[in-house]
Amino acid sequence: MPLNSKITSVKRLSAAVVIGLFVFINAVNATTRVKANNTTTLNQTGSWTGSVVPTSSDIGQWNNTSGPSGNSVSLGGDMTWQGIQIANNATAWITINGANTLTLGTSGFDMSASPFSVTMNCLMGIGGIQTWNVNSGMLLAVNAAISGSNATYSLTKSGSGTL
Repeated sequence: MPLNSKITSVKRLSAAVVIGLFVFINAVNATTRVKANNTTTLNQTGSWTGSVVPTSSDIGQWNNTSGPSGNSVSLGGDMTWQGIQIANNATAWITINGANTLTLGTSGFDMSASPFSVTMNCLMGIGGIQTWNVNSGMLLAVNAAISGSNATYSLTKSGSGTL
C-alpha cells in the first residue's frame, strides 16, 4: 500500500475514534431531568423537578415522581434532548402530545426497564445514531412522522417490546 493511502487510512480511523469518543462522552455526561407530577407543557421550567427544562445534553426521565398527572403532557414547542428514559418505577402509561417536534440525540429512547408503555403523539426527530430500547411486553407507539437531520443518522430498535 502506498504511503499516501496509509496516511489517508490513519486519518479516517482517527476521525472515527474522535467521533466515537464525542458520542460516548456526551452520553456519559448527560444530566437526567425528572418530569414533575403536573400537566405543565414540557418546554416550561415548572414541568420539571428542579425547574430545569431538558436540553440537547440532558435526558428527560419519567419515574415515580412524575405521575399520575405528569404522564400525559404536551411538548409546548420544538425541543431537543439527549434522550428519554422511562424508569422502572414509572407510575402509568406515558403520552406526549403536540404539533411540535421532539428531537432525540444519541441516548435515544430507553424503556429497557419500563413497566408501562409510551405513546408519542408528536413529531419525532433523530439527532444522531441511536437505539430505542423497548422492554418486554411494552409498546412504544409513535403516531407521527419520524425524521432525521442527517443521512448518516440511524435508529435501531432493541428489546423484545413493540415499536
